[in-house]
Amino acid sequence: VNETFRKWRPLLGTFVALEPQTGKILALLDYARGNPEYAGIWQRATYPAASVFKLITAAGALEKGLLNYDSPVSFRGNLYRLAPDKIRRISKWEQQTHFDEALGKSNNVVFGRVASNLVGPQTLREFSEAFGFNHSIQFDFPLDMSRASIPEGLYELARCGAGFGEVTLNPLHAAVIAAAIANSGVMMKPYLIEEMTDPEGDKVYQAKPEVLAQPIRAKTALDLSRMMLRTVEDGTASKIFHRHGKNLLKKMSICGKTGSLSGENPPGLYDWFVGFAPGDAPQIAFAAMIVNQGRSRIKGAFVVQEALKTFFREQTN
Repeated sequence: VNETFRKWRPLLGTFVALEPQTGKILALLDYARGNPEYAGIWQRATYPAASVFKLITAAGALEKGLLNYDSPVSFRGNLYRLAPDKIRRISKWEQQTHFDEALGKSNNVVFGRVASNLVGPQTLREFSEAFGFNHSIQFDFPLDMSRASIPEGLYELARCGAGFGEVTLNPLHAAVIAAAIANSGVMMKPYLIEEMTDPEGDKVYQAKPEVLAQPIRAKTALDLSRMMLRTVEDGTASKIFHRHGKNLLKKMSICGKTGSLSGENPPGLYDWFVGFAPGDAPQIAFAAMIVNQGRSRIKGAFVVQEALKTFFREQTN
């Protein structure tokens, strides 16, 4: 991953990977082109969650039985452009799709409607809190808190549920969310320090897997995983994986969610890719976040497929 960052030189980049079943950190990396002293990118939570937050909206809809993973849903016009009349009114010009495809293609109109017309502010607030927003994540080093402000207004709620709200996300927390979905809905405490010994060589500390929460049932996690498959199969990350990771996809399925949005701290275009692999028996959960200024140099999904090629090298040769 470090080699990938050094080759493509985004403004900022961070990558986190962990074991879904234990919370053990497998990789934790920062990169800063403009300022090598700019450390602790993974510790901050000043980054817009963007469409990664659609996972929370989907989790609420699935867990409450409002939709199934393949339920038919509709939208009107450009699937990425939200407008108040697209949320409030259903017209004869509707286009049909399914909930899994809507997540895979990151359909803002569908998710705006789901958040405002089905899920509602109370449920969206409930699930954002259950997944760790507005709470401190227990970790071996300090982490900024991911924050989600869930509005009451219909259109503002639609924007929030689609990923345009006042929601910030810490990169390590993003990986923990993906890991919880991979681990049948059970969120494990992440840990970096495995053991500590005293000067005599005696072990004084041994990390043990610890459950933080269970925000969703196993069935909901499975259905959400099915939806996340579409992101790589024929959704917003499919071009990158089919162009650069064909051999990887021949060996395994990959579950993911992209997110892309401009932010101000620091200024730039933020590009996320979070998820886990293999889809049917997860061994690794991950979050990559890139900040580009001007021309986009690299995307989070590209960083992840490079990382997965290395992690699964023996299986993909």
